[in-house]
Amino acid sequence: MTNSAAGRLLVRETAQQYAEWFRALADPTRVQLVAWLAAQPEAVSVGELTAVLPVGQSTVSHHLAALASVGFVTVRQQGTSSLYAVNQSCLECFPSAADVVMGRRPPGHPVACEPAHDRENRGTTMTGPSAIREAVRNRYAAAAALALQGQSAEARELEGQCCPAPTARSPLVPDLAFGSGLYDVDAAAGVPQGALAASLGCGVPTAVAELHTGETVLDLGSGAGTDMLISARRVGPAGRVIGLDMTTEMLELARRNCAEAGATNVELLQGYLEDIPLPDASVDVVISNCVVNLAADKAAALAEAARVLRPGGRLAISDVLADPDMDEATREDMAAWTGCIAGALTREQFVRALSEAGLSDVEIRETHRVHTHASAAIVRARKPEPGA
Repeated sequence: MTNSAAGRLLVRETAQQYAEWFRALADPTRVQLVAWLAAQPEAVSVGELTAVLPVGQSTVSHHLAALASVGFVTVRQQGTSSLYAVNQSCLECFPSAADVVMGRRPPGHPVACEPAHDRENRGTTMTGPSAIREAVRNRYAAAAALALQGQSAEARELEGQCCPAPTARSPLVPDLAFGSGLYDVDAAAGVPQGALAASLGCGVPTAVAELHTGETVLDLGSGAGTDMLISARRVGPAGRVIGLDMTTEMLELARRNCAEAGATNVELLQGYLEDIPLPDASVDVVISNCVVNLAADKAAALAEAARVLRPGGRLAISDVLADPDMDEATREDMAAWTGCIAGALTREQFVRALSEAGLSDVEIRETHRVHTHASAAIVRARKPEPGA
Protein backbone atom coordinates (compact mmCIF):
# COMPACT_ATOMS: atom_id res chain seq x y z
CA MET A 1 0.00 0.00 0.00
CA THR A 2 1.36 3.45 -0.90
CA ASN A 3 1.69 6.18 1.69
CA SER A 4 -0.98 8.21 -0.11
CA ALA A 5 -3.42 5.29 0.01
CA ALA A 6 -2.72 4.68 3.70
CA GLY A 7 -3.34 8.36 4.40
CA ARG A 8 -6.86 8.07 3.04
CA LEU A 9 -7.92 5.50 5.64
CA LEU A 10 -10.40 6.87 8.16
CA VAL A 11 -8.85 6.75 11.63
CA ARG A 12 -10.34 4.16 13.96
CA GLU A 13 -11.61 6.56 16.64
CA THR A 14 -13.46 8.71 14.11
CA ALA A 15 -14.91 5.63 12.40
CA GLN A 16 -16.16 4.40 15.79
CA GLN A 17 -17.96 7.70 16.44
CA TYR A 18 -19.54 7.68 12.99
CA ALA A 19 -20.66 4.07 13.41
CA GLU A 20 -22.42 4.90 16.68
CA TRP A 21 -24.23 7.82 15.08
CA PHE A 22 -25.34 5.84 12.04
CA ARG A 23 -26.46 2.91 14.22
CA ALA A 24 -28.53 5.24 16.41
CA LEU A 25 -30.31 6.58 13.31
CA ALA A 26 -31.09 3.16 11.84
CA ASP A 27 -34.83 3.60 12.37
CA PRO A 28 -37.21 5.91 10.44
CA THR A 29 -38.87 7.16 13.62
CA ARG A 30 -35.52 8.26 15.02
CA VAL A 31 -34.72 10.11 11.81
CA GLN A 32 -38.09 11.87 12.07
CA LEU A 33 -37.39 12.73 15.71
CA VAL A 34 -34.01 14.28 14.98
CA ALA A 35 -35.33 16.23 11.99
CA TRP A 36 -38.30 17.61 13.97
CA LEU A 37 -36.22 18.45 17.06
CA ALA A 38 -33.62 20.23 14.91
CA ALA A 39 -36.33 22.61 13.70
CA GLN A 40 -37.53 23.52 17.22
CA PRO A 41 -36.31 26.74 18.89
CA GLU A 42 -36.22 25.14 22.36
CA ALA A 43 -36.34 21.79 24.15
CA VAL A 44 -39.65 19.91 24.09
CA SER A 45 -41.38 17.23 26.14
CA VAL A 46 -42.23 13.68 25.15
CA GLY A 47 -45.90 14.67 25.02
CA GLU A 48 -45.18 17.32 22.40
CA LEU A 49 -43.26 14.81 20.30
CA THR A 50 -45.98 12.17 20.62
CA ALA A 51 -48.51 14.67 19.29
CA VAL A 52 -46.66 14.96 15.96
CA LEU A 53 -45.55 11.34 15.49
CA PRO A 54 -47.73 8.31 14.65
CA VAL A 55 -46.37 6.22 17.56
CA GLY A 56 -47.10 5.94 21.28
CA GLN A 57 -45.38 7.80 24.10
CA SER A 58 -43.40 4.80 25.34
CA THR A 59 -42.04 4.23 21.82
CA VAL A 60 -41.05 7.89 21.52
CA SER A 61 -39.30 7.72 24.92
CA HIS A 62 -37.43 4.59 23.91
CA HIS A 63 -36.14 6.18 20.70
CA LEU A 64 -35.18 9.40 22.48
CA ALA A 65 -33.21 7.43 25.05
CA ALA A 66 -31.31 5.59 22.31
CA LEU A 67 -30.47 8.88 20.59
CA ALA A 68 -29.41 10.44 23.89
CA SER A 69 -27.12 7.52 24.67
CA VAL A 70 -24.84 8.46 21.75
CA GLY A 71 -25.14 12.20 22.26
CA PHE A 72 -27.47 13.02 19.36
CA VAL A 73 -30.14 14.26 21.77
CA THR A 74 -29.71 16.07 25.08
CA VAL A 75 -32.12 15.67 27.99
CA ARG A 76 -32.69 17.84 31.05
CA GLN A 77 -35.15 17.70 33.89
CA GLN A 78 -37.60 20.56 34.49
CA GLY A 79 -39.82 19.80 37.45
CA THR A 80 -41.38 16.41 36.72
CA SER A 81 -40.86 16.71 32.96
CA SER A 82 -37.92 15.67 30.82
CA LEU A 83 -37.15 18.06 27.98
CA TYR A 84 -35.31 16.98 24.84
CA ALA A 85 -33.33 18.86 22.22
CA VAL A 86 -30.91 18.05 19.42
CA ASN A 87 -27.26 18.30 20.45
CA GLN A 88 -26.15 21.33 18.47
CA SER A 89 -22.63 19.99 18.01
CA CYS A 90 -24.09 17.02 16.13
CA LEU A 91 -25.81 19.38 13.70
CA GLU A 92 -22.32 20.59 12.82
CA CYS A 93 -20.59 17.21 12.94
CA PHE A 94 -22.97 14.84 11.21
CA PRO A 95 -23.00 16.40 7.73
CA SER A 96 -19.21 16.31 7.72
CA ALA A 97 -19.28 12.66 8.79
CA ALA A 98 -21.61 11.78 5.93
CA ASP A 99 -19.39 13.66 3.48
CA VAL A 100 -16.32 11.75 4.64
CA VAL A 101 -18.01 8.34 4.43
CA MET A 102 -19.37 9.09 0.94
CA GLY A 103 -16.01 10.35 -0.25
CA ARG A 104 -17.03 13.98 -0.68
CA ARG A 105 -14.28 15.26 1.62
CA PRO A 106 -10.91 13.89 2.73
CA PRO A 107 -10.92 11.45 5.66
CA GLY A 108 -8.66 11.63 8.66
CA HIS A 109 -9.84 13.42 11.80
CA PRO A 110 -11.61 16.57 10.58
CA VAL A 111 -12.12 19.26 13.21
CA ALA A 112 -15.75 19.70 12.12
CA CYS A 113 -16.50 16.15 13.24
CA GLU A 114 -15.10 16.36 16.74
CA PRO A 115 -17.72 16.22 19.51
CA ALA A 116 -18.12 19.69 21.01
CA HIS A 117 -17.07 18.57 24.48
CA ASP A 118 -13.72 17.35 23.13
CA ARG A 119 -12.71 20.47 21.25
CA GLU A 120 -10.77 21.85 24.20
CA ASN A 121 -8.92 18.53 24.44
CA ARG A 122 -8.17 18.04 20.78
CA GLY A 123 -6.36 14.81 20.10
CA THR A 124 -8.20 12.70 22.68
CA THR A 125 -9.64 9.41 21.45
CA MET A 126 -13.13 8.04 21.89
CA THR A 127 -11.97 6.72 25.25
CA GLY A 128 -10.61 10.11 26.35
CA PRO A 129 -11.83 11.29 29.79
CA SER A 130 -14.27 13.94 28.58
CA ALA A 131 -15.77 11.66 25.93
CA ILE A 132 -16.20 8.84 28.43
CA ARG A 133 -17.82 11.05 31.05
CA GLU A 134 -20.23 12.58 28.54
CA ALA A 135 -21.20 9.20 27.10
CA VAL A 136 -21.86 7.77 30.57
CA ARG A 137 -23.81 10.85 31.61
CA ASN A 138 -25.98 10.77 28.47
CA ARG A 139 -26.89 7.11 28.84
CA TYR A 140 -27.78 7.20 32.52
CA ALA A 141 -29.51 10.59 32.38
CA ALA A 142 -31.75 9.24 29.63
CA ALA A 143 -32.46 6.07 31.64
CA ALA A 144 -33.32 8.09 34.74
CA ALA A 145 -35.61 10.36 32.74
CA LEU A 146 -37.54 7.31 31.55
CA ALA A 147 -37.77 5.91 35.08
CA LEU A 148 -39.07 9.25 36.36
CA GLN A 149 -41.89 8.95 33.84
CA GLY A 150 -42.76 5.51 35.21
CA GLN A 151 -41.23 3.69 32.24
CA SER A 152 -38.92 1.40 34.21
CA ALA A 153 -38.89 -1.33 31.56
CA GLU A 154 -37.71 1.12 28.91
CA ALA A 155 -35.12 2.58 31.31
CA ARG A 156 -33.75 -0.86 32.09
CA GLU A 157 -33.67 -1.72 28.38
CA LEU A 158 -31.61 1.38 27.68
CA GLU A 159 -29.22 0.72 30.56
CA GLY A 160 -28.86 -2.87 29.43
CA GLN A 161 -28.22 -2.20 25.74
CA CYS A 162 -24.52 -2.78 26.34
CA CYS A 163 -25.21 -6.24 27.70
CA PRO A 164 -27.79 -7.70 25.33
CA ALA A 165 -29.14 -11.19 25.21
CA PRO A 166 -26.88 -13.57 23.23
CA THR A 167 -26.95 -13.07 19.47
CA ALA A 168 -24.67 -14.03 16.63
CA ARG A 169 -22.84 -10.73 17.13
CA SER A 170 -22.87 -10.23 20.89
CA PRO A 171 -20.98 -11.96 23.71
CA LEU A 172 -22.84 -14.29 26.02
CA VAL A 173 -24.34 -12.59 29.06
CA PRO A 174 -25.88 -14.96 31.63
CA ASP A 175 -29.31 -14.40 33.11
CA LEU A 176 -29.21 -12.24 36.25
CA ALA A 177 -25.73 -10.95 35.44
CA PHE A 178 -26.97 -7.44 36.21
CA GLY A 179 -29.98 -5.92 37.94
CA SER A 180 -32.59 -6.32 40.63
CA GLY A 181 -32.64 -10.13 40.42
CA LEU A 182 -29.34 -10.21 42.30
CA TYR A 183 -30.96 -8.85 45.48
CA ASP A 184 -32.30 -11.13 48.19
CA VAL A 185 -35.95 -10.37 48.94
CA ASP A 186 -35.29 -9.84 52.67
CA ALA A 187 -32.26 -7.61 52.03
CA ALA A 188 -34.26 -5.35 49.74
CA ALA A 189 -37.29 -5.14 52.05
CA GLY A 190 -38.56 -1.57 52.21
CA VAL A 191 -36.84 -0.47 49.01
CA PRO A 192 -39.40 0.98 46.56
CA GLN A 193 -40.05 -1.14 43.50
CA GLY A 194 -39.10 1.82 41.32
CA ALA A 195 -35.59 1.85 42.77
CA LEU A 196 -35.14 -1.89 42.34
CA ALA A 197 -36.53 -1.83 38.81
CA ALA A 198 -34.00 0.83 37.79
CA SER A 199 -31.04 -1.06 39.25
CA LEU A 200 -28.48 -2.48 36.88
CA GLY A 201 -25.64 -3.21 39.27
CA CYS A 202 -23.51 -6.34 39.01
CA GLY A 203 -23.70 -7.37 42.66
CA VAL A 204 -24.86 -6.50 46.17
CA PRO A 205 -22.11 -4.58 47.99
CA THR A 206 -24.21 -4.20 51.14
CA ALA A 207 -24.06 -7.99 51.56
CA VAL A 208 -20.33 -7.83 52.32
CA ALA A 209 -19.90 -4.29 53.70
CA GLU A 210 -20.62 -5.43 57.29
CA LEU A 211 -22.46 -2.21 58.11
CA HIS A 212 -23.03 -1.27 61.76
CA THR A 213 -25.45 1.02 63.57
CA GLY A 214 -24.28 4.62 63.63
CA GLU A 215 -21.80 4.40 60.75
CA THR A 216 -21.51 6.90 57.90
CA VAL A 217 -21.67 5.28 54.47
CA LEU A 218 -20.81 6.80 51.08
CA ASP A 219 -22.42 5.21 48.01
CA LEU A 220 -20.46 6.14 44.88
CA GLY A 221 -22.71 6.39 41.83
CA SER A 222 -25.80 5.89 43.96
CA GLY A 223 -28.18 5.79 40.99
CA ALA A 224 -31.83 5.17 41.81
CA GLY A 225 -30.94 4.51 45.45
CA THR A 226 -31.30 0.77 46.08
CA ASP A 227 -27.96 0.20 47.86
CA MET A 228 -28.25 3.56 49.60
CA LEU A 229 -31.64 2.65 51.08
CA ILE A 230 -30.49 -0.80 52.18
CA SER A 231 -27.53 0.87 53.89
CA ALA A 232 -29.76 3.49 55.53
CA ARG A 233 -31.82 0.79 57.19
CA ARG A 234 -28.74 -1.03 58.47
CA VAL A 235 -26.94 1.97 59.97
CA GLY A 236 -30.17 3.15 61.59
CA PRO A 237 -31.26 6.65 62.63
CA ALA A 238 -27.92 7.25 64.36
CA GLY A 239 -26.09 6.57 61.10
CA ARG A 240 -25.89 8.49 57.87
CA VAL A 241 -25.78 7.51 54.19
CA ILE A 242 -24.49 9.82 51.47
CA GLY A 243 -25.30 9.12 47.84
CA LEU A 244 -23.04 10.62 45.17
CA ASP A 245 -24.06 10.80 41.51
CA MET A 246 -23.09 13.10 38.64
CA THR A 247 -26.45 12.96 36.88
CA THR A 248 -29.19 15.45 37.81
CA GLU A 249 -31.92 13.14 36.55
CA MET A 250 -30.65 10.18 38.58
CA LEU A 251 -30.46 12.30 41.73
CA GLU A 252 -34.07 13.36 41.20
CA LEU A 253 -35.09 9.72 40.84
CA ALA A 254 -33.19 8.81 44.02
CA ARG A 255 -34.84 11.66 45.97
CA ARG A 256 -38.23 10.38 44.93
CA ASN A 257 -37.37 6.83 45.99
CA CYS A 258 -35.93 8.01 49.34
CA ALA A 259 -39.09 9.98 50.04
CA GLU A 260 -41.25 6.97 49.20
CA ALA A 261 -39.16 4.78 51.51
CA GLY A 262 -39.37 7.36 54.32
CA ALA A 263 -35.59 7.46 54.70
CA THR A 264 -34.52 10.40 56.88
CA ASN A 265 -30.83 9.56 57.32
CA VAL A 266 -29.91 9.96 53.64
CA GLU A 267 -28.17 12.84 51.89
CA LEU A 268 -27.66 13.18 48.14
CA LEU A 269 -24.71 15.00 46.54
CA GLN A 270 -23.92 15.79 42.92
CA GLY A 271 -20.33 15.27 41.85
CA TYR A 272 -17.73 13.03 40.26
CA LEU A 273 -15.98 9.96 41.63
CA GLU A 274 -12.66 11.59 40.77
CA ASP A 275 -13.47 14.68 42.88
CA ILE A 276 -15.70 13.69 45.80
CA PRO A 277 -17.21 16.79 47.48
CA LEU A 278 -16.51 15.60 51.03
CA PRO A 279 -13.72 16.37 53.54
CA ASP A 280 -10.89 14.00 54.35
CA ALA A 281 -11.61 11.11 56.74
CA SER A 282 -15.36 11.78 56.85
CA VAL A 283 -16.95 8.34 56.23
CA ASP A 284 -16.65 4.87 57.72
CA VAL A 285 -17.56 2.82 54.65
CA VAL A 286 -17.45 3.38 50.89
CA ILE A 287 -19.68 1.21 48.69
CA SER A 288 -20.49 1.22 44.98
CA ASN A 289 -22.20 -1.10 42.54
CA CYS A 290 -20.78 -1.46 39.04
CA VAL A 291 -19.64 2.17 38.93
CA VAL A 292 -15.86 2.37 39.30
CA ASN A 293 -15.48 0.77 35.86
CA LEU A 294 -17.42 3.72 34.40
CA ALA A 295 -15.01 6.31 35.80
CA ALA A 296 -12.78 7.99 33.24
CA ASP A 297 -9.88 7.91 35.75
CA LYS A 298 -10.26 4.89 37.99
CA ALA A 299 -7.01 5.45 39.89
CA ALA A 300 -8.20 8.94 40.84
CA ALA A 301 -11.64 7.60 41.83
CA LEU A 302 -10.14 4.97 44.13
CA ALA A 303 -7.69 7.50 45.58
CA GLU A 304 -10.62 9.80 46.38
CA ALA A 305 -12.48 6.92 48.05
CA ALA A 306 -9.41 6.30 50.21
CA ARG A 307 -9.10 10.00 51.04
CA VAL A 308 -12.63 10.31 52.46
CA LEU A 309 -12.38 7.08 54.47
CA ARG A 310 -11.53 7.39 58.14
CA PRO A 311 -8.55 5.37 59.41
CA GLY A 312 -9.82 1.83 59.82
CA GLY A 313 -12.58 2.54 57.33
CA ARG A 314 -13.70 -0.04 54.77
CA LEU A 315 -14.24 -0.15 51.03
CA ALA A 316 -16.73 -2.75 49.77
CA ILE A 317 -17.74 -2.56 46.13
CA SER A 318 -19.23 -4.73 43.43
CA ASP A 319 -17.61 -4.14 40.08
CA VAL A 320 -16.66 -5.71 36.78
CA LEU A 321 -13.30 -7.43 36.51
CA ALA A 322 -11.79 -7.64 33.02
CA ASP A 323 -10.02 -10.76 31.85
CA PRO A 324 -6.34 -10.12 31.10
CA ASP A 325 -6.92 -11.04 27.45
CA MET A 326 -9.79 -8.60 26.75
CA ASP A 327 -9.36 -7.59 23.11
CA GLU A 328 -8.71 -4.03 21.94
CA ALA A 329 -11.93 -3.89 19.89
CA THR A 330 -13.94 -4.33 23.10
CA ARG A 331 -11.75 -1.81 24.94
CA GLU A 332 -12.39 0.80 22.24
CA ASP A 333 -16.17 0.25 22.07
CA MET A 334 -17.87 3.22 23.76
CA ALA A 335 -21.14 1.31 24.08
CA ALA A 336 -19.27 -1.42 25.96
CA TRP A 337 -17.65 1.25 28.15
CA THR A 338 -20.93 2.92 29.12
CA GLY A 339 -22.21 -0.58 29.82
CA CYS A 340 -19.57 -1.49 32.40
CA ILE A 341 -17.35 -3.75 30.27
CA ALA A 342 -14.69 -1.88 28.29
CA GLY A 343 -13.55 0.30 31.19
CA ALA A 344 -13.13 -2.55 33.68
CA LEU A 345 -9.80 -3.13 35.40
CA THR A 346 -8.09 -6.49 35.53
CA ARG A 347 -7.47 -8.09 38.94
CA GLU A 348 -3.83 -7.02 38.83
CA GLN A 349 -4.76 -3.43 37.93
CA PHE A 350 -7.37 -3.27 40.69
CA VAL A 351 -4.93 -4.50 43.34
CA ARG A 352 -2.29 -2.03 42.20
CA ALA A 353 -4.71 0.93 42.11
CA LEU A 354 -6.04 0.14 45.59
CA SER A 355 -2.56 -0.27 47.01
CA GLU A 356 -1.37 2.98 45.42
CA ALA A 357 -4.41 4.71 46.94
CA GLY A 358 -3.12 3.67 50.35
CA LEU A 359 -5.58 0.85 51.06
CA SER A 360 -4.61 -2.54 52.47
CA ASP A 361 -6.07 -6.00 53.09
CA VAL A 362 -7.26 -6.09 49.49
CA GLU A 363 -9.60 -8.97 48.70
CA ILE A 364 -11.12 -9.65 45.27
CA ARG A 365 -13.61 -12.47 44.80
CA GLU A 366 -15.24 -13.20 41.46
CA THR A 367 -18.96 -13.99 41.70
CA HIS A 368 -20.29 -14.65 38.17
CA ARG A 369 -19.56 -14.05 34.50
CA VAL A 370 -21.09 -10.97 32.89
CA HIS A 371 -19.37 -11.03 29.49
CA THR A 372 -17.14 -13.23 27.38
CA HIS A 373 -14.22 -11.13 28.59
CA ALA A 374 -15.30 -10.12 32.11
CA SER A 375 -16.68 -11.23 35.48
CA ALA A 376 -18.50 -9.51 38.32
CA ALA A 377 -16.51 -9.37 41.53
CA ILE A 378 -16.68 -8.24 45.13
CA VAL A 379 -13.74 -5.96 45.98
CA ARG A 380 -12.90 -5.17 49.60
CA ALA A 381 -10.10 -3.20 51.20
CA ARG A 382 -9.34 -1.24 54.38
CA LYS A 383 -7.68 2.08 55.22
CA PRO A 384 -4.90 1.37 57.71
CA GLU A 385 -4.87 2.96 61.13
CA PRO A 386 -1.98 5.40 61.73
CA GLY A 387 1.18 3.49 62.50
CA ALA A 388 -0.28 0.19 61.35
